[in-house]
Amino acid sequence: MKIFTLISASAIWLILVRVAYAATYTIDFETRPLLPLQPDNFADAGAMQPFTAAGEFSVAGGVTLGNPTFLASFPANGSLSNLYGTADFGHATLLDTITFTFPMAENVTNVSGILFNGQPVPESYLITFFSDVTTLNTIATPLLPESTDLLGYTAFNFSSVFPITMVTMTTTNTALNGWDFLVDNVTVFNSVVVPESANVWLIGGMMTVLVVETGRRRRRNQRSKISVSDLV
Repeated sequence: MKIFTLISASAIWLILVRVAYAATYTIDFETRPLLPLQPDNFADAGAMQPFTAAGEFSVAGGVTLGNPTFLASFPANGSLSNLYGTADFGHATLLDTITFTFPMAENVTNVSGILFNGQPVPESYLITFFSDVTTLNTIATPLLPESTDLLGYTAFNFSSVFPITMVTMTTTNTALNGWDFLVDNVTVFNSVVVPESANVWLIGGMMTVLVVETGRRRRRNQRSKISVSDLV
């Protein structure tokens, strides 16, 4: 009985630890990072805007735009009012690749989001997922309609048993067409299973008390049985 109780308590402990430290958050460029309404075009947006949220993510390569009128598919598929993008005709610091990075310790196992084609012509894109220096997967999007088309976007989603530490997005035709694309609602799922020490000891202490108390009751019951048999 004592062994069974100990196993059960340990299993409950592990379940509580895992559930308590699994989390999902969305990088929407309104609340994460917290930003007001941004300019609606690359000319006014200016130089590249890297953002970092300590312990969660960083993003670089582009700038934040707000409610861009040239992007017909954004109102129905993005989160109003901001999104993150880059274009070859914008500021000289803008890159042809948008890069999201995540700490290894965060143990990101799923990343999803929406990518918009900002080009006036159909274009395809490559979205690549890494674990440190190892390539986990590359999603080659279909040819997306031009920016004035309501279907000029694609949703992406990738899960991995290994931690995802970086996601890059770029066009397949940079040399021919230049680049102009944007991303929004990047949703991140992490499953950090190493909780804060205080919580571990709190839960562990409760489980220990449970096991000890069960053992005490078992011993008391055994002594009671022995005492009764002696009297008989």
